[in-house]
Amino acid sequence: MTDIHSHILPYMDDGAKDTGMSLTMLRLAESEGISDIIVTPHYRKGHFKGERRQVEAVLAKMQDLMKAEGIHVNLYPGNEIYYHSDLEEKLEAGILSTLNDTEYILVEFSPMEDFIYIRSAVDELFGMGYTPVVAHVERIQCMEKNIEYVRELKRKGCDLQVNAASVL
Repeated sequence: MTDIHSHILPYMDDGAKDTGMSLTMLRLAESEGISDIIVTPHYRKGHFKGERRQVEAVLAKMQDLMKAEGIHVNLYPGNEIYYHSDLEEKLEAGILSTLNDTEYILVEFSPMEDFIYIRSAVDELFGMGYTPVVAHVERIQCMEKNIEYVRELKRKGCDLQVNAASVL
């Protein structure tokens, strides 16, 4: 199994608080059959700055620790990017990451965001050559209230990420 949305890197955002917590999370993931994880620290202007260089540096350190600890999970770079107007510029400059350097981009919106804005953002991302993966779609109120919005995004070719706790 592959986890495409994780906050497992230490000190990066509101996920793992330290390397001990990261290693515990990785052991648990491995015990549950997860073989591959795309690390997706938050990037949100003024809040979380999980930029590519920093993510890759912390990722390399974690891979060394995992090897020493005998943890056999593959980690890959990524970001959970809060949608903003200069997103294309930051991606082209290599400041932010798509999911494991593919065309898939994990994008987050405010839970209160209007669907017209989300649809426009998704269209813009497709226009840039990316396939949007809308993060924790179940938290976005307009989607929760109107399943047709979710269907419309799927028809456009969007992928949707739902937190496991919401499914359970």
